[in-house]
Amino acid sequence: PNVLTVNLSEVILTAEENDDQELTIASTAPWTLAGGADWLHISATSGTGSSTIKLATKRSNPSSDERSTTITITSGELTCEVLVKQEPGKVVNCTAEPTNIVALSDGIAHNYKFGSQVSFYISTLGKKSTYDCYTNDEIYNILLTKGDRKTPDGSYVSVWDGLEPQTEYNVYTIAFDKNGKPGDMIVNTIKT
Repeated sequence: PNVLTVNLSEVILTAEENDDQELTIASTAPWTLAGGADWLHISATSGTGSSTIKLATKRSNPSSDERSTTITITSGELTCEVLVKQEPGKVVNCTAEPTNIVALSDGIAHNYKFGSQVSFYISTLGKKSTYDCYTNDEIYNILLTKGDRKTPDGSYVSVWDGLEPQTEYNVYTIAFDKNGKPGDMIVNTIKT
């Protein structure tokens, strides 16, 4: 009789791009693999006998939701299902959102509302006409290199001055949890 076994029934991959894990398929007859998702790379979809295939993330998970897919290995009348999950890339309740934004003639001032998971946050601003041309990844890198890092404080007020009057600016803020994992990027547009 034909035999089909798979070493894992569930595979958990990190939120990062190119994270991978091996899956071992043992069969006494040829096998095929079906299913998957556009974020998942599968190194082989068919084989004979014992095989080790690699499951890898094609891209990072940009959301605060886990994503998952099921792959099915079939050999003759036998089937095995494997649940593949990618961890969320953003932390739920990890936001530092500007509130009470005030436009000054040559500046912007506001305070923050913090999510429960915030350990620190980074914020910066730039002219809307310029920053709208950047991707979120580019803005994220700008925040990491040029942004002001601060810890939550309910009375803290951010002020940017020396700006051009009658100009639209985007204020970008990303909060991080105690492990340095980010929440969603908050974008506010305001005109001086």
